[in-house]
Amino acid sequence: MKQLLIILFLLTSIIAYGQIDSIPLALTKKYFNGEIRNYKSVLIGEAKDQNFNPKKIFEEADIEFETLMLKKDKAVIAVSLSERDQHTDIYSFWTKGEDWQITAFRALWLPGVFYMYFDRFRNLDDEGIKTEYQKMFEEVEQNNDTLTDKQITEQIGTLEDLQTYVSNTKLTVESDKNLKKYFYKNQDKFHALLNKIQNDSITKTKVWRIKKQPNYKEDLRELLLSGVSGYDGHSLIDFYIGGMIDNSVGYFYCKNPVDVPEMSDNRYIMIRNLGNGWYLYKTT
Repeated sequence: MKQLLIILFLLTSIIAYGQIDSIPLALTKKYFNGEIRNYKSVLIGEAKDQNFNPKKIFEEADIEFETLMLKKDKAVIAVSLSERDQHTDIYSFWTKGEDWQITAFRALWLPGVFYMYFDRFRNLDDEGIKTEYQKMFEEVEQNNDTLTDKQITEQIGTLEDLQTYVSNTKLTVESDKNLKKYFYKNQDKFHALLNKIQNDSITKTKVWRIKKQPNYKEDLRELLLSGVSGYDGHSLIDFYIGGMIDNSVGYFYCKNPVDVPEMSDNRYIMIRNLGNGWYLYKTT
């Protein structure tokens, strides 16, 4: 009898958890599929001001959903939205009061100036980038004919620098799906860089950052990273890809799961567990 009661209790717990899980995920699907007649009824706080209208999504759009965080009174649901040649990863933040409601929508936001410069190179192959670099070089040369080639290179960087910048920026704006693939493809190199850093005395300083150190230049270039940073005594090591100001994307290594930060609409808007202490993240 006692064993039967235990089994019934476990089954009840599993069913209850499944019901909780189904609510924010199911509501997100209904919301983005335009199945909620009054979509504003599930919006509160900032989300209500954002007024994201799902009816403006193209009917032929490809949409995928995934639960990133689920607790008794809050959840984060990722929405992968592909429209024609555009892709956006949106994160809907839910809270539970009397009913489940969306408190905020988040995505990696980058200012127009970020794209203004990047758009010049976005669709170019290696030869195209090389041609643009030559134009840049000639523009500086014409504007100041007293500069030597070395001085111009010091001012605009090398062709390799530009190629790395373009590849890094492309990775910064990639979809979550492709960012995961990129990590798994290069995880041996990430592990090697982690070991190198952990054996470096720089990690003993209170706040440390690896960015322009000569002995790390090729490591960062090969993995298309803008830098690596951390704090002495803190288990999280940030492998930063790119972004602007507080809007960033990258990977972090955190050996102790209890030290992994919680997702929120004002800091880590997305965290995905990649295994073996590695995580993909976006911030705002």
